[in-house]
Amino acid sequence: LRCERANGGVALALPDTGLPQAIIGIHTETLTVSLPSVTRDSERIVLLPAGNPLLDAMALSKGRFAVEVEGEAPLYLPSHAEVSRVIEDCR
Repeated sequence: LRCERANGGVALALPDTGLPQAIIGIHTETLTVSLPSVTRDSERIVLLPAGNPLLDAMALSKGRFAVEVEGEAPLYLPSHAEVSRVIEDCR
């Protein structure tokens, strides 16, 4: 998770799966979305505008949130202060 001010938002980056149009599912306590991703510099990227409500759901999720990529095992990530810090620094 990183701020990409030049691109207008927060990027969620994962290793490239090799699929031409991988869908990334993000599951939080209050919100579940599926987003198309793009490949850039050997990473699979989803770029979210800094004001996207999904970012707040990720930061405020109790304990953790899940990230799923087609053909890969789900990742369960902690919603620690670092997640909130990246989001807030990007706003």
